[in-house]
Amino acid sequence: MMDRWGPVSGISLIAILWFIFEIALIVAVIVGIIYLIKHLSGNEGRGTSGHDQAMEILRQRFARGEITEQEYEEMKEKLKR
Repeated sequence: MMDRWGPVSGISLIAILWFIFEIALIVAVIVGIIYLIKHLSGNEGRGTSGHDQAMEILRQRFARGEITEQEYEEMKEKLKR
């Protein structure tokens, strides 16, 4: 028997819509978990680029006294470009 939905009965249509809702809910939960992990780790999606790593190494070298303040400032300006 055909109704206004074609060969799909009302009960089957509800089952299909419920299945789509469940998939969307699972995806939302996964995205939420990923967001929480990134937020709690402090990265918030930025990651660590090569520039960030280079600046961190430069700061550490200056803190250890391996380079002078003038060298630090010159290298920092070069990294900003």
